[in-house]
Amino acid sequence: MNHPDAVASLQQAADLVPNNLTIRSRHGLALLRAERPAEALTVADQVLAREPDHGTALLVRSDALSTLGRYDEAADV
Repeated sequence: MNHPDAVASLQQAADLVPNNLTIRSRHGLALLRAERPAEALTVADQVLAREPDHGTALLVRSDALSTLGRYDEAADV
């Protein structure tokens, strides 16, 4: 999978349908896979602000925090 293309496509989709949390969380997942954990964390937090139990966003948040070396926070997700 070409992660930069996936990130760009999902960003474009999120811009077109900003209330679709599935698209937004998958954008965060693509950012994580593209080794952009800080950006993935921001996207996950935006999704979780609207839906605190969103499974994909919780996974992205935990993985991003762990990748950033913030292990205690990741464990609390």
